[in-house]
Order: sequence, then C-alpha cells, then structure tokens
Amino acid sequence: MIVFPCPSTGGGRQEVVMNTHARRGCTTAALAFLLTAGSGSGIAFADTGATVTQDTELAGIANSSSLTTPVVAQGTVDNADGTPAADTNVILYAWPNNDTEATLQEGDSVKLQPVARAVTDSSGAYALRMASLSSLAPQTANDGTVNLEIFARSGSKMVVSNFARKVVGSSSSAFLANSTSSDSTASLEDATTLQASAETNTLTLDADASTPTEDGATATATEDPSITPSPVTDAGSVTADDEATADTGVSKGCVTQLKKKLGAQWAIVGQTYSSTTGVDHKLVYTDGASSSLGIGVSASGKFGSYKRGGTNSKSSTSTTRYPTFGNHAGVYYKTKFQYGKYLVTCTSADSGSWHQTQHYEVRAMSYAGGATHSSASIPTATHCYAYEKGSTFTKKRSNAVTWTNGASLSDIIGVDLSAETGYTSDATVSYKFNATRHLCGTGGDPGGTHPYDFVAKN
Repeated sequence: MIVFPCPSTGGGRQEVVMNTHARRGCTTAALAFLLTAGSGSGIAFADTGATVTQDTELAGIANSSSLTTPVVAQGTVDNADGTPAADTNVILYAWPNNDTEATLQEGDSVKLQPVARAVTDSSGAYALRMASLSSLAPQTANDGTVNLEIFARSGSKMVVSNFARKVVGSSSSAFLANSTSSDSTASLEDATTLQASAETNTLTLDADASTPTEDGATATATEDPSITPSPVTDAGSVTADDEATADTGVSKGCVTQLKKKLGAQWAIVGQTYSSTTGVDHKLVYTDGASSSLGIGVSASGKFGSYKRGGTNSKSSTSTTRYPTFGNHAGVYYKTKFQYGKYLVTCTSADSGSWHQTQHYEVRAMSYAGGATHSSASIPTATHCYAYEKGSTFTKKRSNAVTWTNGASLSDIIGVDLSAETGYTSDATVSYKFNATRHLCGTGGDPGGTHPYDFVAKN
C-alpha cells in the first residue's frame, strides 16, 4: 500500500491510497502526480481510478536529444573501470514539493516524478532538457524551490546525484535559477544574470557503495565543492506485473519511503568575521531564505556507510535576527532543519525482466527553527576597501559559500553534510563601522559578485 500525501485546495491534507494495480491521482488536476502520455507533445492528466503504469508516464517525456530548450543537467557516466558507459539511461526526477515532504510521516511513500530523460552517447556524455518547466509545477514549493535527482542506470547498476533549483519568473517567461536566489518574481530579462548554469557531474557506476569514500568533516569553505555522486546496489529481479512488458530501457520509476525521522539538526546558515576593533557585524535570516543542504547516500543505510550525494534546498518560515558581534570575532550562525532517512526503490527493465534497485538517503525535510552560534577561525582576506566611521555595509546578493561539514549529522550517520546559504534579500550580512576600518573579501571585492567571506580589518 502506497500513500501519496497531496496538497488540498482547502489547506488540509489529502491522501491518495494506491495498490499495485489501481492507481489514483490527486483530485486537483493541477496537482496530479501521475501523468500519462498525451497526443502530440502534450501530457494528459490521469483520470481518477484509471490504471496508470509508470513506464507509460516516462515514455511520454521527450528524449532530450530532440529538444532545444536549455540544458538542466549534463555530464558523463563512466563504468567502474573508467571506460565510458555508452547507451546508459539517464533520468531526472523531481522530489515532492517542500510543503508535501514536510507532512510525511514514518512509513509514508511518495512517487518521484520523472521530468527529463536522455541516453548517453559513445563517450558516456549526456545532457538533460525539459520540454517545459510547467512539468515541475506539482513539485515546486511556494517560493519556487524544486529538488531534483539524477538517476543513471545501466543493467543492474545505478548511480544518483541530487541538486536543487528555483523556478523564477511568470508562467509565460519562467527559467531556473540557483536555489539560494531570492528573486522569485524576476523578469525574463534577468535570465542572463540569474539563470543557473547546468548541473554538471561525472557519474560512476558500480563503485563500492557500502564503504564510505569520504571521511566527513573538514573545515574548508568552497564555492563549488567536489561531491562524488553515489552508486547504489541492485535489489535483484522482480516479476513483471500484468500492466506492461519488461522492455529493455523502459523504467517503471522510483518511489521513496520515509523510514525514520532523525529529528532537528544544526546547520550553518551564515558567517561573519572581524579581526579588529570598532566594527559590529551580524546576520539576519529572513522568512523565505533558502539553504542548500547536503544529502547522504548509502546502499545499506548503516552507520558509517554514507557518502555525500548532492544537495536539496529548504526555506525558512520565520525571521531570525542573530545577536550583534564585535571585536576580534569569527562567527558561524546556525539554525535547525528536520532530517529524515528515506528508502528509494527504482524499477526498470533489463533482458526482459524487471530489476529493482534500492538505496537510502538522509536529507533535510523542512525548516525547524532555533538560533545559536559558534566561534570560527578568521580567514585570510586581501580584497580590502576603507569604510569611514559611521558608515555601514550590507550584502544582499552574493554567491554562496558551501561548508562541507556545515550540517551536523556525524553522530547519526557517520558523516557531516554540507550547508550553503547565499546572501540575498532573505539572508543578509551587515557591518557597522564605529571607527574607520577596512572590509575585505576572501574571494573578491566586497561589493562584487564573488566576495565569499567578509572580514573587517584595521
């Protein structure tokens, strides 16, 4: 029995109960989770009570090679020996929207929605495109956030990688921005500066997923950390049901089940630094601020077996104004997010029979709240400019800094996960100069687009 929590028009919780032969969609057509192939390029909503097969749904998605829309994700798929994995099916799935995920209870299951597909070429390269961003509507949160996962499958081997984006603009001129962007109502003219570049990954099939390949906590901040996508294990052959023939290359899709709630865990949402006197500094984490949070992936789900498998994005639902700090202080600002342990089961065809793969993911479910801070070492910053006494500096837009150990889960799964918050109108750092001092960026000019960290200095 599979329970699909669905948003309702009245603000309550609708549930769709499904068995293996009869599948029902949400009663609101715009929120239908199950789609069938429609005529031409369109996709029709499933009628209530209709028998719907997931392979038919995926077949209704155009192969990316036939599309000219912007690339959402790209990269290569390799075999374990480093050779290209040619003719590998690569599918992009959208997770349920943040509002839906926050309501899940232990034991609830929900189907991941396929939104793009591709097949690797002879060099193992792939590029995923969507015919229309409207296919993301049911999986998009109120603030535009959508969490996506790449599944590359060849035979009984599969590898996954997660990332998040934000749908920006209007229904007639929408594009995808980085998930930490706060410009949810930007116009199409802003696309050249706000549109996210394609997610790029090298995916490796058939590595040993039961052995951790990263030792967890490091104290380094990087703009774009190297996160190795995680392979998963084959759960074996399963008997094809009466709904479809097990045609090679056809996928029946993926379902995820919340196995356990792991509670609220601290994550870094910002940082400020001063190596001098006469400067006050603080962070405001506003209602709607988005944080990109690391995901742990494991074949077994056992402690110590997780490795980092990309990120998802969660948004705050309240405003937190942290205390003001002053002389000779480096500060990490933290809040809590609810985390859950999920079992993801995917079914696809190989050599005339259905195969299932299963893996576990530990990922943020929702924003929880709370405020604390910890001391931070002050980094080197050389891009410096003088600010006279009485002046202030506020940063509302900047590329995010990613902390590879920014979310504290090592006591639960054996590895800390990453955390990233960009400085936007929803997450703001400010410095007040009570004396003439310098403000320096670690990666560029403080007023530029790539300052990363800010350090007040003499």
